[in-house]
Amino acid sequence: MCTYKNAERNRDMDWIRMRGDPGDNTIGTIYGTYLAFDMTTSTMPSNRAVLISADLDNTAQYCFQYYYRRYGAGQGYLTINRQTFSNLSAPYLLVRHESTDFIDQWKINQIVLNPLLNQTTNIYRLLFEATSVSGIGRLMLDDLRIIDGPCPPLPSNCSIQCNTQTGNNQCIPTNQICDFNIDCLNGDDESSCGYDCNFEQNQCNYTDPSAGAYKWQRQQAGLAIPGTNSGPPFDHTTLSSQGHYMIVSINNGTIDERAHLVSPLVQQSSSTCELTFYYHMAGINVGRLEVLLFEGLERSRIWAIEGSQNDRWHKAIVRIGRLYRPFQIRFDARKTATTLADITIDDIEWVGCNLPIITNATIPCKTNEFQCKRGGCIDQNRLCDYTDDCGDMSDEDNSTCFRPNVTAG
Repeated sequence: MCTYKNAERNRDMDWIRMRGDPGDNTIGTIYGTYLAFDMTTSTMPSNRAVLISADLDNTAQYCFQYYYRRYGAGQGYLTINRQTFSNLSAPYLLVRHESTDFIDQWKINQIVLNPLLNQTTNIYRLLFEATSVSGIGRLMLDDLRIIDGPCPPLPSNCSIQCNTQTGNNQCIPTNQICDFNIDCLNGDDESSCGYDCNFEQNQCNYTDPSAGAYKWQRQQAGLAIPGTNSGPPFDHTTLSSQGHYMIVSINNGTIDERAHLVSPLVQQSSSTCELTFYYHMAGINVGRLEVLLFEGLERSRIWAIEGSQNDRWHKAIVRIGRLYRPFQIRFDARKTATTLADITIDDIEWVGCNLPIITNATIPCKTNEFQCKRGGCIDQNRLCDYTDDCGDMSDEDNSTCFRPNVTAG
């Protein structure tokens, strides 16, 4: 349940992580998972379940985005409240979804979370309170996402139109743009995303939101930018002084300051996804280079190196794997020197991040391959390995994989 949990008190039921009909929103199949308030024959009217979010910072602005749905004839309603630690007994009502708001298809909603004034604590959390009314069915939630900053435009079912394998002028929804899968025959849905970058023409869609003077800058090899050391005499792409790379301004900023280079937002990645790039770290008291993964407000460090790595380019391979939610990568450089040191990166490339390619060809999969239900083929040796290689979990379905029940002890 990620960073969400059920309340321990003042509830009659729990939110349950479920799989099956009618399918989740993330991958759109019965193999995906969602949260459900499951009303059964034993559920009484006015039974409640309360889900609690992780703590949020009241000094920051957030956008909370989520999908909701009803399945079955059960009637109930959902309130989303903001609970401050200075007043636990009187949460602020953000939204109330009545039974009539829940229909048998996924709907999206966004809630703006601005800082509250006159609070004695800067921590709060969200409460999701579902209440049963009558009948048997489920109230469902999926793809809960807390976005740092204002709310982005709502996803569209037709962000662009292009010719695809299935026809001309087909609509490509937002969640299929910048997802490593080329849906348009001309590649328009992926070509402008800018996640692969050699920095020869520009920074692609990589940005530096750092507030201080210690920042990443695009620089031509051998030509020092004011505020930087010279950096490597040649880049990795062209292996010449005419090439470009990204370098941090060692002579700017203060000790322990950090520079952040943020990737464009990517919608998802496959189980084989890897991030590769080249780095150069040389000089006296070279700092630390880290790669962080961001899914909403969840952050994890997935690669790091520190100190001088000799005066040459090195290749880094960072395992990403299967991610279902939109995410970003951030390159963090930490300043530990004042002169004669550089942290430089070049040739960022995402490898093996697309799902199995779907075509309209009538040729079946090879004898040593498995046909994914969404289309496309994978090797038989990737079946039943507890990894979603197909992108719809059909290679891990119980009808495909026989897994005996094991009793502990």
